[in-house]
Amino acid sequence: MSKDIMDKFVVQVDIAQEIISIVSVLIQMGHFGYRKFENKLQGTDNMKDYLKFLKEELKEWQSIVDRAQQRCYYLTFFLACHILAFYDYFISEKLDKDNEEECKLLIRFVNSKAQLPSTRKDIQKILRGSKNYLEILTEIGNELEKIFKNVPKQSRKLKATGQRIITDLVKKGEIFVASCTDKTRIPNIIMSLYANHGYYPEPWQLLICTTSTTMEELTNFIRRSLFASNNGYENRLFCIANLELLDFELQFNLISQIKSARDQEDYFLALICCKEIEMHHHILDQFFSDAYVTNGLNTHAMREIYKELCQNVICVSSELSGQAGLYVNSRNINSDL
Repeated sequence: MSKDIMDKFVVQVDIAQEIISIVSVLIQMGHFGYRKFENKLQGTDNMKDYLKFLKEELKEWQSIVDRAQQRCYYLTFFLACHILAFYDYFISEKLDKDNEEECKLLIRFVNSKAQLPSTRKDIQKILRGSKNYLEILTEIGNELEKIFKNVPKQSRKLKATGQRIITDLVKKGEIFVASCTDKTRIPNIIMSLYANHGYYPEPWQLLICTTSTTMEELTNFIRRSLFASNNGYENRLFCIANLELLDFELQFNLISQIKSARDQEDYFLALICCKEIEMHHHILDQFFSDAYVTNGLNTHAMREIYKELCQNVICVSSELSGQAGLYVNSRNINSDL
């Protein structure tokens, strides 16, 4: 095989990898045109042209999603795969039971009293007749808004007694960065922030990062927090924890998003990062002037919160390893459980 042929082959493999990468992103971002994808290409020039087309397609789709989320707040509550599930539900002539159950679970994430609409004829006509992706996303967002505007917004006042940490206070329009050295204190810090704010967090107000957290999740959450006050969710505190688990690129992108929105004034946002030995903490470096070292609420305060939240649950702890388990076992035996 000649060197020229080998070089062309290597170039084509590289282009193919780029195509796969971009198509994967389009699929992950919920592009309606890439739910099922198959394409055959021949020749380096054709592959280059198609790669250029895909890059423009991705750029345009990102712009469409951005505009749709600015128009329709409830789109920020759901990932792309969830939006596609709603699309299938709204457009289908015959209900798919699994799809319906999935959509029911999704809306309960926002409000446990929300119900799916009994009729879908109006939105079916719009979705079936439109090839405009922005219009389709906007209609789905409008339908979600109809679902949630008909039920009272949920909030649970935090009444539990116990010592408060007065420095764990998130102020409107200011990023609060909590830093600690013990990962087991993360729940204490989260509840300390919400105790001072006065309300328990709803599931959509809290993002606990893992090593598999995506940029889409972070972007949606940031927008959800920044757009909240203009969409009937004034004075809601949003919190992102375990930020140290994000890789550098995700941390960098998250910081860029937050900094670009710092001119806004009507948001409450807290970041929690645990300092770990021999780890670079880009978040703490960038927001050092906003960072506070804290351990959160003490054991007594947390116990009172658990009592209020879970009245039928008994919290048992011991300074001696294994003693709490022995206590529970002995109580079970005595109760014939």
